Amino acid sequence: MVIRLLFLTLLICLSGPGIAQHELMVDGKIRHFSRAQFDSLRLVWTTQAEEQLKVNAKARLKEAETMNRDVESLNLSDLGLEKLPDFVKEFYNLKRLELRGNALKRIPKKVLKQVEYLDLSNNPLLTGRFKFKKNNSIKLLDYDKNQLTQLPRSIKKLKVLQEISLKENHLSTLPKQVAKIKSLRNVDLSLNPVNPKLNLNARSKYINTIVLNKCELKSFPLFLLEMTQLENIQLNRNKITTLPENIDVLVNLRRTTAYINEIEVIPPAFYKLKNLEIADLYFNKIKVVDPDINQMRKLNILYLSNNELYSLPEEIGDLPNLEMLFLHHNKLSFYQVH
Repeated sequence: MVIRLLFLTLLICLSGPGIAQHELMVDGKIRHFSRAQFDSLRLVWTTQAEEQLKVNAKARLKEAETMNRDVESLNLSDLGLEKLPDFVKEFYNLKRLELRGNALKRIPKKVLKQVEYLDLSNNPLLTGRFKFKKNNSIKLLDYDKNQLTQLPRSIKKLKVLQEISLKENHLSTLPKQVAKIKSLRNVDLSLNPVNPKLNLNARSKYINTIVLNKCELKSFPLFLLEMTQLENIQLNRNKITTLPENIDVLVNLRRTTAYINEIEVIPPAFYKLKNLEIADLYFNKIKVVDPDINQMRKLNILYLSNNELYSLPEEIGDLPNLEMLFLHHNKLSFYQVH
């Protein structure tokens, strides 16, 4: 009997100890399957899905091959490529090249001659095998999900690199060559087991944005205090309990976000960040805001929701540029003065 599955709505119901019954919508009707029957069907679905992906990949590859060679953007993601097709070299005006979800070992130098945005995310075989050639065009590099334990030192050959995303790898440190890229401004290391000795320090004087979200950090990374040129620090979804007492050395800081941490106290030095415009301290354990907050003359947006605040100092009303203040889900009591 051939069963045609219109769509898959899976409901698992336990009908007894160790026995699972599966319900599926088949031809508009709910039918019941044993575990063995369901496993057989799942094997069929998986096989069919893989075959369909291959068919789609071939169609997309053929479509790309017939594109006008003067386009600026080319997406060859999720095609299972181990090397780039030769026809890619014919795209003489290419500015954006997306290659995520493949198995690439190398990319011909000629292809990257004009590319400004390069997406190499989710290419597992890049680990330990991929080296960059000298390049004067790539400005944005997406290097996420590549199982990297170290970043190739050849990264320094990307002479005009401005932004690099390294999310969801296995990086604890970076090669010191990163500090030598004078054009580099933004580094995203989210979802990595970042080590306090990251090789980012005073020598990394060109970077102005550091993103360290979901890095399992238990304390504020002290190497950041050496990078006094930083304008934007993101430390969201970590386990940080305190901010450093000398955080005011970050004289150029304009934005800092540390939501969903375990910060209990805002240190006095924090209120001395006179260039800070946005402060996001959502979902922490802050109990007190000091009157010294009136020193933060450029503060524009302040997020303090989901903390443990009982009151706010009157001085918060002295901030001339404060436009947005978020305070919901605290322990505040309000009264109106007539």
